[in-house]
Amino acid sequence: MLRSSRVLTLVSCLMASSIHAQTADVTTELRLGVDAYEKSNFEKAIKYLEDVVSIDPASTVGHFYLGRTYDDWQCSTPNGCDTHWSGRVIQEYSRVLELDPAHKDALKCLAYFLYQSARFDAAEAFYRKAAKLDGNDPEALYSIAVLDFHRANRMLIEEKSRLRLAWKQPLIGLPACNQVRAKILADVEEGIAMLTGTAELMNDIDAQAHLDMLYRERAELQCGDRLAYKRDLKSESQWWNRVCISYHDPKRVFRPRWIPGPPPPPPMRGNSCKW
Repeated sequence: MLRSSRVLTLVSCLMASSIHAQTADVTTELRLGVDAYEKSNFEKAIKYLEDVVSIDPASTVGHFYLGRTYDDWQCSTPNGCDTHWSGRVIQEYSRVLELDPAHKDALKCLAYFLYQSARFDAAEAFYRKAAKLDGNDPEALYSIAVLDFHRANRMLIEEKSRLRLAWKQPLIGLPACNQVRAKILADVEEGIAMLTGTAELMNDIDAQAHLDMLYRERAELQCGDRLAYKRDLKSESQWWNRVCISYHDPKRVFRPRWIPGPPPPPPMRGNSCKW
């Protein structure tokens, strides 16, 4: 009986030692993988991080950084983006969300990847989940608003083409105005609200530029209401002026992983932003 107890104790000690060593290995591999990713050494990062998730399939951090590495690696080759990695990117981000549905960064990274893949509805769904988790996340608010703008803008172009109107011809005084308004006003209104929230959270040139364009769009949809039309055009002018000021701000921030915004406008008169 005593001999059996000693054997069991020895086995327990060996197992504990093995688990401790394995945990230490995973921690080391994860640190090395993240470090390699941060240095853009994607091949080395993939090796370490694939080892991590193989040893510890429940490693949220491991799956997240592996997804980001696949994501960045797929378009870093001399021949352009390699779609071979696309499925793996989605797989890793999805695994993170299985382990932690409230992982906001995984939601936004997956949304951005889907946006780049022209899967706009799916991208929007994930951005909305991120915004629901954090109503003050400027990236999520901005991205939803940009998708709203693109959808509304596309529909406006289609309607003007159908009506055989010049792009610069406003709809406000035309019989078709109410019909077009019913189709796109909700997207325009939501976009303005989301971007106003973004602008309150940070001084962002892309958010300001999109606000300018959305106010211009909404002005066209103020069917027969000339006062509302003028108010929206005044708001457009004010936001355009802020864009110009931000354009010249040496401290303005660039975020390469955000949905691309419109190019910042050059000043209209020299370096002045007053017009």
